Amino acid sequence: MNVAADVGATLHIEPTDTPRAGNSALAWFALTHRGGETIPLADCNCRLAVFVDSQPDTPVLEPELKPVDAEGYQDIPGADIVFPQVGAYELVLSGAPQAEADFAPFELSFDVTVAAGQTAAPDPTSPESPAESPASSVESPAAPPAESPTELPSESPASVQLEGAEATSEENTFSSGMWVGVAVAVLSGVGVAAILIRGKRK
Repeated sequence: MNVAADVGATLHIEPTDTPRAGNSALAWFALTHRGGETIPLADCNCRLAVFVDSQPDTPVLEPELKPVDAEGYQDIPGADIVFPQVGAYELVLSGAPQAEADFAPFELSFDVTVAAGQTAAPDPTSPESPAESPASSVESPAAPPAESPTELPSESPASVQLEGAEATSEENTFSSGMWVGVAVAVLSGVGVAAILIRGKRK
C-alpha cells in the first residue's frame, strides 16, 4: 500500500497485475482513509495519469476514472488502460475531497511493468483484411471470346421486288406471245375458209 498524508491506496491490475502492451487492462485502486474507511470515487475529485519512465514530465495517457466494485470494495476509482508499448511505467493517482468527504489532498504513485502483448490474428471475413484466400489469389483462365452467330445473307426488299417484277414481265411476255399465236391461228383459219368458199362459188 502507498500512503500520502491520511490516505492510502493499493493498486491492482486485472487479472494478474502484469498488463500486456496493446491489450486493455482494468486497473483499480483500493482507496482508503486513515482507519480503513473506503473512499468512493463520488467523494474524491481524482485524476489518473500514466507516465513512461523515460518521459516523466509528460503523461502518455490520462484514462477516465470510473467506479469499480472489486474484492469487497464498492465504487472505488478504476480505469481501463491500454499501455502502448513494453516497458516501465508510473501510474500517478491524485485527488482531493469533494462533497462532505474529509481527507487531505494526496498524490500516490505506483510502478508498473508492461509485458509484450499478443497481437490478435486479422479477421479473414473483414473487408479491410489484407489476407486473401488461395482461391481468390489464383487467376481463373480467361474465357475464349464468344463467336458471333453467322448471319445468313438476306435479300433486300429491292432485290425481291426486282425479281418479282422480272417474273411478272416474263409471264406477261408469255401471255402476249400466246395470244398472238392464237390470233394468227384464227386469222389463218379464216383465210383458208375464205379461199374454200371462193372455190365453191366458181
